[in-house]
Amino acid sequence: MDPSESYLKSSYQDIDKEFERQVKLTEAVPRVRKLFYYIWFAIDVVLFLLFASVILWYVSTGIFSEKRTVARIGLNADVHHELSAENQASPLVTSDTKVFSESGVHDFYAEIENANEQWYAEFRYYFKTPDFESDFSRAIVLPGKKQPLISFSQDFEGGIRNAELIIEDIKWHRITAHTISDIDFWIQDHENFAVENITHGTGADIGGRPLITTSFSIKNNSSYSYWDADFYIILQRGNIVTGVNTVRLAGFESGESREVTVNWFRGAQTNATVSIIPNINFFDDEVYMPHAENAGVEIIDLL
Repeated sequence: MDPSESYLKSSYQDIDKEFERQVKLTEAVPRVRKLFYYIWFAIDVVLFLLFASVILWYVSTGIFSEKRTVARIGLNADVHHELSAENQASPLVTSDTKVFSESGVHDFYAEIENANEQWYAEFRYYFKTPDFESDFSRAIVLPGKKQPLISFSQDFEGGIRNAELIIEDIKWHRITAHTISDIDFWIQDHENFAVENITHGTGADIGGRPLITTSFSIKNNSSYSYWDADFYIILQRGNIVTGVNTVRLAGFESGESREVTVNWFRGAQTNATVSIIPNINFFDDEVYMPHAENAGVEIIDLL
């Protein structure tokens, strides 16, 4: 065969193959495009159905769930507000200051009241006038209690005027049912002191001057023994405090009775009613003597 004819034949065959490939490719493109459209449409349908189902679920149930959630949030806010109001201690209330003076020596007296039933307060206090400040003292006031605050034997030459009680460094302690289930019973149990046979009047003369004395018997009916049990002696005529004094009973054991006599070295009235008020920090572990009948672990450890 002539070489030129062979070359032409081969070229025609290549052209035919290329033509067939182009034809197949041309015919395939519409089919691929159509398949792509089908897939795209199917995805759109699935997304639309998913969106529609979410809308239907929200309309049927979700909106009510949201309302319940909003309601719970509002309820929780109300409860939190109520708890905050309950848990917030109201301020301490103090009385006017009274001063009992003689020969440049002054006793300052005031009262502080804690109206909170679930809180007790620790604080520092002193008495102040325009010209004088008394010594600092620390005290507590129990829940629902009124407590005398006294500074004894303050030396200051001159008259005392416009005396006022200053309260500083207040620390609040909340009492919960977990720590003390019944705070009223707990306090009554700790300050269960029976006072009897109170007498108040003049005794022996000292330097030609009759000495005024107060005597009484006291029994520790509590379950606790105290290293130092301090008591205030308050004299009153009606609702007016006319004199203040103090006594300390060292090593006052549970079940023990004592006879106590207190002398008044500065002008105390004989015609007065006598009140005996404990001045003990029952929340301080250090005040308790280590007796076997005591609990061993005090409530203060849990507060």
